[in-house]
Amino acid sequence: FAITFTHPARVWEKQVKRRWSDDMWEDYTNADKNGKKYRFADFRGKYVLLDFWANYCGACIRAFPQIKKIQEKYADRLTAISLSVDKVSVWKNSPYEKEISWYSMNDGGGFNGGLAGSYELGSMPTYILIAPDGTYKARLNSNDIYNGTLEKYISENK
Repeated sequence: FAITFTHPARVWEKQVKRRWSDDMWEDYTNADKNGKKYRFADFRGKYVLLDFWANYCGACIRAFPQIKKIQEKYADRLTAISLSVDKVSVWKNSPYEKEISWYSMNDGGGFNGGLAGSYELGSMPTYILIAPDGTYKARLNSNDIYNGTLEKYISENK
């Protein structure tokens, strides 16, 4: 099941566009478990799938194999980044972390802070798709990961 506190889509889109510009996304920097830092602008040129998840979210964890499958299939066009909203100590010691073979980072702000707060998630799992030019493309849910919606976005612009 998913934890849901969903905002109406149109209201959400306006709020996010007002609060989070594409330039802010590009300037965002984060580090993986080993401390290697990444500036998100470095991922420009491919679609970027931001996967917001937490240890307590079963639907998030069940989606990992599907994300892996899509990441591998579209490796030339897609970079997946899983962003845990857990406390850093919980994230670093998560037994589910070993299932993530793509970029994995901690959002650092919990459910209401960091990128999660900027994108006003409202529910998990939530996926944000960033276009190759660094602009916001779509907000997706777990159904979109399984039903081909994500793949349709990625296939639109080869």
